[in-house]
Amino acid sequence: MVRVYEAHGGRACVRAGADGFAAGRAVLTDPLERPLADAEPPREVEGGVVPALRPFQMVTPPLPRA
Repeated sequence: MVRVYEAHGGRACVRAGADGFAAGRAVLTDPLERPLADAEPPREVEGGVVPALRPFQMVTPPLPRA
């Protein structure tokens, strides 16, 4: 599991991924691992996902095993 946090008060993107995980099936969740209904779906890139973060937002993009 990976948690990411935007700490500078702006918008940001981050690449999260690892070998052996299905990045295309990742769903953004809040810190309590509830799916975020209003979140922009993460873009899939080679080997990971790129979630867009709002100012000071914390998300957990769980990466299911492939």
